[in-house]
Amino acid sequence: MKGLCARGGFEVDIAWKDGKLTEAVIRSKLGRPCNIRYAQQVLKVETQPGGSCRLGPAFERL
Repeated sequence: MKGLCARGGFEVDIAWKDGKLTEAVIRSKLGRPCNIRYAQQVLKVETQPGGSCRLGPAFERL
């Protein structure tokens, strides 16, 4: 999926394989903090306006 609009001024691209995350990119339009949930994990990310965060399959920042 590409270009999903998320609450709080974010745009998200997500890639899956065999039902598991392979990559996610979260772009911030407003520079607000972002709480990203995957499975039973929560990752808190501070963002800048126009900045992005890329996550890998182990739900780690790349």
